[in-house]
Amino acid sequence: MKGLATARVGVPVAKNYRVSAAIMFNNIAEMFQDTISRDYAQDIIEDLSDKWGIPTEQAETVKYAEDMTWAFLIATTASNKADYNKVYEVPVKGGNGSVDASFSVLSGLLESVYGVTRRQFSRAVADDLRDFIRHEENQFMIPLLATRVTCDPQMAHLAFDGSTHCSGLVSREVAFTKTLESRNLFERDDSGAQGASERLMQGFGREVRSVVPR
Repeated sequence: MKGLATARVGVPVAKNYRVSAAIMFNNIAEMFQDTISRDYAQDIIEDLSDKWGIPTEQAETVKYAEDMTWAFLIATTASNKADYNKVYEVPVKGGNGSVDASFSVLSGLLESVYGVTRRQFSRAVADDLRDFIRHEENQFMIPLLATRVTCDPQMAHLAFDGSTHCSGLVSREVAFTKTLESRNLFERDDSGAQGASERLMQGFGREVRSVVPR
């Protein structure tokens, strides 16, 4: 063994980084396991709507259910310790008048069917959550979000669990989202500490609502 090791000293190692363009790996996003792609998240959203019984031919109802999902994630956080045993009514046209939307169904789909965490899902739809907060009809959320994390109202559109993965952030916004995360405001999944979600909800007293009128 000693002779073999000695024989290798100083021998140049051939390196070749050339690969065919046809087989080059370029899906870097798949290597970041702290989130999932937005396309994959869309599959989950559509499956959730189907499980809830949302009539896909009713565009306003579909939008209402989607907006309600965004509001729920913003208000409740994506911690695996947060209470997802909540049911809300989604108004539909004709027939029954409404369907029950249980968020325990979302939690079950994520874990049991798709094998992702709530937080991975929340990060994948971070841009949707930010846009929802910014919507002109949801401006009432700004002071509530600012109060519950003690931040300037100008940064409140990023005061939600998963905002670290919003696209197009400037340096101060990145710093803000990282600070929120480091303060464990949304409860780390690997932490034994509990109660952050409940404390946050004390500053978020309004019901889940949607930009789509009933």
